[in-house]
Amino acid sequence: MKRLFILAFLFTGCVTKKQILSEIRSYKASQDSILNHQKIMYSYEKSRIDSVYNHITDDELLRRIDSITRPKPKN
Repeated sequence: MKRLFILAFLFTGCVTKKQILSEIRSYKASQDSILNHQKIMYSYEKSRIDSVYNHITDDELLRRIDSITRPKPKN
């Protein structure tokens, strides 16, 4: 974000303030969109994982953890 402001100040002689503000708003909107998408994906994945692991027994969960963390045999 600092780079954007530095570039904006360097080009103030040939770029209007409206254009600079427009670019800053556009950049912020794209960053907000990316952040919102990441939050939605995190929420979806978390709820999907929670729904799976909330419905299994403790023994089954321990068995799955063991199978995931067990060292793989080298061929």
